[in-house]
Amino acid sequence: LWNLIILAKKAIKMSPDDAMLQYLFGNAAFAHINDVSFINMGAVSKKGLKAYERAVELDPTLIQAHVGLASFYMYAPGIAGGSVKKAREIADTVSELEGGAAQAAILRMQIEGKEKNWDAFNKAADESIALSQTDKDRQDARFQAAMVLIFQGEQYEQGLTRVREIQKIAASTGEPYRQGT
Repeated sequence: LWNLIILAKKAIKMSPDDAMLQYLFGNAAFAHINDVSFINMGAVSKKGLKAYERAVELDPTLIQAHVGLASFYMYAPGIAGGSVKKAREIADTVSELEGGAAQAAILRMQIEGKEKNWDAFNKAADESIALSQTDKDRQDARFQAAMVLIFQGEQYEQGLTRVREIQKIAASTGEPYRQGT
């Protein structure tokens, strides 16, 4: 992972105005955050956040960068800058971007799951599935809904119901969903 961080830093030095590189650097920073000491987590988090912000600044249509930024705000503790309100605002922005409606619904689903607003969660989950444009994207939305229910909500039966739906759809199409999961 350190090699990935070093490569990302070099790539950004060579092309600092590349939004995708900034986004990928943000991903690398957050993928690496649990490998540093508690004291250094703040610095790594700040670098990842700045990279996401820079990516959005460089390309306001880069949905992935908005999602990374929203995820930061959604899951970071308040003392580190986390804010569900900001995550909601970003979800609203994503919904207005071309091709962003389904991803915005997924963000709302994650936010409502984190906040334990289960009626709003279910509405957003159903919306994310309905707005997805491909079978794979619909299955991904179902999978994310199941994971939120199981791991954040400890609603195991509801989560397993969604997993069974994924399995049923995969069996009917003959296409395995996420081979090996």
